[in-house]
Amino acid sequence: MRQEQKMNAKSFFMHDSSVGGYISPLFSSYKNTISLKQDIRKSPFLCVQRVDPPSTKERTKAAIPANRHNIPHPFMDLGVWYKTLMIERVADLYRTAGGFLGHAAQIQQELNRFIPLIEDNLFLDSISLQTALEYERKIRNFIVNQAKHTSFDFPKFIFGFSGNSKVAVEKTNGRFIGG
Repeated sequence: MRQEQKMNAKSFFMHDSSVGGYISPLFSSYKNTISLKQDIRKSPFLCVQRVDPPSTKERTKAAIPANRHNIPHPFMDLGVWYKTLMIERVADLYRTAGGFLGHAAQIQQELNRFIPLIEDNLFLDSISLQTALEYERKIRNFIVNQAKHTSFDFPKFIFGFSGNSKVAVEKTNGRFIGG
């Protein structure tokens, strides 16, 4: 059985004396074979194209939100963290008056995991840092804008963000206080 496999493997390749050995029949013709005397950089088979990794925003757009009870750390995947937080946590913040404080505390816990990344500049490049700051701004704006349009009253809650900045939201007697 092993001899049969060796014979099949050996018969798969064709001998070419110009390269001093066997070549794969996957080459369309002998013209495409690489001679050791040729400049290897001219070979069409060794063309290496540099592909930049997708940006954080592109990864965020393509990300699938994680389980709301198992959100990945923002350092590991900022895009999934942001998308999950916005869809699964921040969107639920103003669903019910009774659940407001619990949801607000959960959002603050996620922000507490996020803030040191910005303040300690733990991002690989300035573009990622700028994206993180943009995400923080969007979270802040979404929290305030949704609070203005809530149909029920809720107690005051202060959200902490990077740079010791804070946003207080409260709705009393149908009037929004904060922002």
